[in-house]
Amino acid sequence: MLVTEFKHLSDRANNKVIDCAFPLDIVKMDNGWISSKQAKKTVRNFMQWTQSNEKTAIHCLSSQNWNLELACDAYYQNPQLYMCMADVVDQRSLHAFFLKYANSTIFSTIIITIRECGCLARVLRKFVYILFIDRQDNDPSCIGPHGMLRFLTDLGLNPADRNVLILAWKLKAKTQCEFTWEEFSTGLNEMKVDSLDKLKTKIPTLSEELRNPISFRDFYQFTFNYARASPQRTLEVETAIAYWEIVFGGNFGYLPLWTNFLREKEVKSIPRDTWNLLLDFSLTIAPDFNNYDAEGAWPVLIDEFVEYARNKMQS
Repeated sequence: MLVTEFKHLSDRANNKVIDCAFPLDIVKMDNGWISSKQAKKTVRNFMQWTQSNEKTAIHCLSSQNWNLELACDAYYQNPQLYMCMADVVDQRSLHAFFLKYANSTIFSTIIITIRECGCLARVLRKFVYILFIDRQDNDPSCIGPHGMLRFLTDLGLNPADRNVLILAWKLKAKTQCEFTWEEFSTGLNEMKVDSLDKLKTKIPTLSEELRNPISFRDFYQFTFNYARASPQRTLEVETAIAYWEIVFGGNFGYLPLWTNFLREKEVKSIPRDTWNLLLDFSLTIAPDFNNYDAEGAWPVLIDEFVEYARNKMQS
């Protein structure tokens, strides 16, 4: 392709000014070095002529020894080869995104109407407690409670929103109201996200993954560890109930009866085994409980619940 043709493409772009945040001071070529100033100019020209992004420009130019004509020619000969570059995460943008909320000392104002949240009020109360009383944000390598509140507010999410828990699962978060840099960067790189706007667009699609039974089981089991207060081995029953309501999202018809049973029996805590097997129970139990095997390897608490439920159905 001729340089005159490049000029024609540049004119079609209406001489749009394209910013280039090239990261290196000098760039090595096969026959020497190119200055940062020249590299930026070359990248801008490539972006104007091909209407591609900076990542693609740098990749193409590097592969063609920073020869603008050869790089553009290579791009137009096989544009599909470079399409995937548009999805490459900008690590500097990702880090800036993280730092916006890390080590936050700014208190944002948010009004939470707990009365409208039912059992989820416990999750909200715990969030507010952690936010204002239990911990302070003093680690620049971590988004703590104050930064998390700003983060969720900017995303337009309530702390008790199911999507918040799904996001924590995707980031493999270990602590409530907290994302470390490692969790944040690893998770968002996997999602191909490096900005707030991209994450806003991505979040509504994450729940689709839970249609896969294997993914849902992983999400369900993750929740036990995430909700559990270290170093406890069990979940407080009201915390467990609140998270069951978030996780199941109305897909376990006997959940209201199960929660009534736990409260009437004054159960204090839920062990991991009971938490995990309740999912199996919810997926396999018949509406009238006639397929329940009392001799099976069910926890005693579930045995007692089935007896309780049958009595309720007969009365």
